[in-house]
Amino acid sequence: MARKRFRTKFTAEQKQRMQELSERLGWRLQKRDEAIVDEWCRDIGVGKGVFKVWMHNNKHNYLGGHSARRSASSSAAAHLQAPGTTGAAPFNPFTTPPPAPPTNHTSPPPTAADVSINGTASAAAAAAPLTATAAHPENGASPPQSA
Repeated sequence: MARKRFRTKFTAEQKQRMQELSERLGWRLQKRDEAIVDEWCRDIGVGKGVFKVWMHNNKHNYLGGHSARRSASSSAAAHLQAPGTTGAAPFNPFTTPPPAPPTNHTSPPPTAADVSINGTASAAAAAAPLTATAAHPENGASPPQSA
């Protein structure tokens, strides 16, 4: 049965020194820098291959990773706008919406029984005015009785 690979753990000093060397090399390993890399790796106490993998895995953390690209694209978008204009405010779910405009209803809306299928008032609704007690029997009024 195969054993699990040992995970390399670096000290804070090793990380700092690897970052310094990586920045000096421009986050690229080239043949001309081989002697410097070998010397630094011996000083730091990591193998050259381990350093190479660390540099590849961490270059975006130190060289302007995802968040830097996002801010660069948003600033580029700001340059595309007309001068003197601002973009729309970003959506914020915690802000309260503006109040609804007041409604000017003078009478209650008709009930479903008072309106025909095409949206016009029925003859019975037009003949008898709608009162609050007749419209809402649950408010204590008795329902209308048919003769």
